[in-house]
Amino acid sequence: MANPLSPASWPDPIVVRYLRDVDRTLLRRNLALSPEERLNQLQELARFAEELRRAGKKARGAELVVHREPDILGGTPVFIGTRVPVRILFEYLEAGHSLEVLLEQFPTVRREQAVAALEMAREILTEDANPA
Repeated sequence: MANPLSPASWPDPIVVRYLRDVDRTLLRRNLALSPEERLNQLQELARFAEELRRAGKKARGAELVVHREPDILGGTPVFIGTRVPVRILFEYLEAGHSLEVLLEQFPTVRREQAVAALEMAREILTEDANPA
């Protein structure tokens, strides 16, 4: 087990600041919405959550790995049991980092969750695709 006092176990300060800025931006955007716009946004979130549930069930049986709630990071999809946005997974992979790097930086995300999220994305993207 890593020593929590060693600098290697500290979260990346750039990631911490990024997440804090994202929270502030989402809060400002939400406060600027009218009640009707908030209602529409909540309805869109509910539809999106249902799509994710269906895709999650296909990818991992009944286990849900991602959820989206208005009171958690302004409705940003996060890994269940964390405040880690799913988009961080894709951003790390796009930047050329391995899954292990993401899991080290965000220890609350389990490998199974990250793999299931990738499977969900694949399922959603290939659902209507013709077989090659």
